[in-house]
Amino acid sequence: ETDVTVGAPALTNGGASTGDAVAAAGAVSFDGTGLLTPGAVNLLADPTAGSDQTFTFSAAAGTFDFLAEGEVLEIAYTLTATDDSGVAVDDTDSTVVTVVVTGTNDAPTISVVPANGDSNSDVETETDIALLDMTGSLTALDLDLNDTVAITTALSSATLTEGGAPDVVSAPLQADIDLSSFTVLPTAANADAPAGDSIAWTFSSNTAEFDALQQGDILTLEYVVTVTDSQGATGNETVSL
Repeated sequence: ETDVTVGAPALTNGGASTGDAVAAAGAVSFDGTGLLTPGAVNLLADPTAGSDQTFTFSAAAGTFDFLAEGEVLEIAYTLTATDDSGVAVDDTDSTVVTVVVTGTNDAPTISVVPANGDSNSDVETETDIALLDMTGSLTALDLDLNDTVAITTALSSATLTEGGAPDVVSAPLQADIDLSSFTVLPTAANADAPAGDSIAWTFSSNTAEFDALQQGDILTLEYVVTVTDSQGATGNETVSL
């Protein structure tokens, strides 16, 4: 009878890897242990023809999300067969099974994470005294550890209601909107899992006074915050003010 065991896996970067897959694995404490199992741990090996030994490699969904597009991780497992006869000489033989995993891109996300104190909305009242300033934060996340994201913003809509009814944004009011600014910091981030990076957003009316707003008017500005990774994949979150 022959006993079959699986040794500790060894990780290396594949020859065509576009990044350091081994470093990415280390960052998430991945070592490949427990993913490859032999079909039989005790085998009655035929002394003439030999006996087939199967193995299974199985990893849960998301296990390799840390790999960025084009990163190649090679996982080498040493399978050792040991004769249980008790003879000390020439009682083992080994072979190496190598599993090659190539990373694909995971699109980044930006969202409200309540535990981080994030928000995607705010309300201010125009008083003719103080300028309007609003702040908040969002969380950017990219599962690909060796990837970075760029963060950009754009005004997507400006709507006005008067007495609950839709109204037209006047030229003076549009001028105030144009004078205002909506910015984010930082504008680039690693956004590494699992925590991601906090992205602070700030609205400032700057020199705009919004005096064109009448009593009871409600102006709603919606800004889209977009995260874009190095492969061009994007994620969006809308901030409503």
